[in-house]
Amino acid sequence: MAQHVTTERPREGVELITMSNPSINNHGSWIGIGQLAAAMKDAREAGARVIVLASGVKGHWFEHAWLQDLADAIEGKPTTGEGVAWYNALHEIGGTHVVSIAAVSATVRAVVPNLAGPAICASRKSRRCLRSPRFRSR
Repeated sequence: MAQHVTTERPREGVELITMSNPSINNHGSWIGIGQLAAAMKDAREAGARVIVLASGVKGHWFEHAWLQDLADAIEGKPTTGEGVAWYNALHEIGGTHVVSIAAVSATVRAVVPNLAGPAICASRKSRRCLRSPRFRSR
């Protein structure tokens, strides 16, 4: 099985998770998203409080779903992984147990947990959003 996700812990409580699948321009193949979900779960269970998601493919962050997996599933052909991987990844990102930060071409998008659920703060406003008692969705 190809390994599309790598992890490192640059400091205590922070996990850097990088997805690299250049053969399909970092599209979300079921296997890649499954590895991403597993890495996020492992980081959370190991005590990470912040997860930074990054791309290892220049010019591509996490592109949309790799539709070949969906087409193959519909046609009864083998897929790269299990479709439930998307649910697992969304469960990890959408939870309130960690702050997830997406590092996208020098732009940061953060999912900040709060009592009302995750709020998305974009770009330069992220720092203010993290300090502000009022969370805004964009």
